[in-house]
Amino acid sequence: MGDYIVTWDTRFAGSYHASLAAMRQRAHQAGVVLPEVMGTAHEPILQAVVNNGRWLVLCPSCYGAECAREDGLFLCEGCWNADAGRQWLPAVFPPERAEVEAILLQRPAPRNRNWRGPWAPGETVDDLRREQAANMGQEV
Repeated sequence: MGDYIVTWDTRFAGSYHASLAAMRQRAHQAGVVLPEVMGTAHEPILQAVVNNGRWLVLCPSCYGAECAREDGLFLCEGCWNADAGRQWLPAVFPPERAEVEAILLQRPAPRNRNWRGPWAPGETVDDLRREQAANMGQEV
């Protein structure tokens, strides 16, 4: 891990189409046939969170997680979005993404780069800022 929070795109940099093909192959091996052209469901709109230095999207059906994609699409490799008819689900980064990343990147160990964002019980950027200051011995 470098000086960034990992996304699906940074994890598979340079091999975007190859990794999509590999995803289709894994689905096929699991006995799942994905449509050649996958539509996108309108809801639910999923929110990205940070776990161990990675932007993740949590599956609303099976509670698996996949790296968040910059194109705003989500496909769970656990259930293959069965509840959404094998369609992509929309997934978004928070509007305060840059600030969240800047705070988390001050932490040297990726295992300590976590932010649960809107997920219950929720964590605001102000909460993250206070936590960071407390751990650095600073006041907010």
